[in-house]
Amino acid sequence: YNGLPIPDVPAQTANVGFYTQNYVAGVDLEPRLWMTYTGPQAVFNSITNAPSPDIKMPAFTLVNFSLGAKLPVHFMGLNYLSSQLDIMNLLGNKYNRYVQVDSGSSGQFGPLGAGALVGYAGAPRLVYFSVSAKF
Repeated sequence: YNGLPIPDVPAQTANVGFYTQNYVAGVDLEPRLWMTYTGPQAVFNSITNAPSPDIKMPAFTLVNFSLGAKLPVHFMGLNYLSSQLDIMNLLGNKYNRYVQVDSGSSGQFGPLGAGALVGYAGAPRLVYFSVSAKF
């Protein structure tokens, strides 16, 4: 690309987090909180078929949370029960995972027209819960 930045590759990325393990009333609790930063990224221009030298997708930061619990159980061969709650994008940030300059000829994105910025939305707040048992 003749020295132009590579599209969809962030200039910087960073991760930082905190983790602890506590025993409360015989239950092993493991809370985690972490943050991921994705720096600004060059945007692909479908008109020129090359990265745009001046349009950048903005940086975004996501905060995530997890809480694991492990409870010892001694019943019918069961050793312990564990559960895990994960909340990704805890703050519900709205961000684009990818952005490109539309050529207007594909029709893939509707009647936006040439030069329109098309963003691919990032994941909203996601909540996962699991339970497992060890025999």
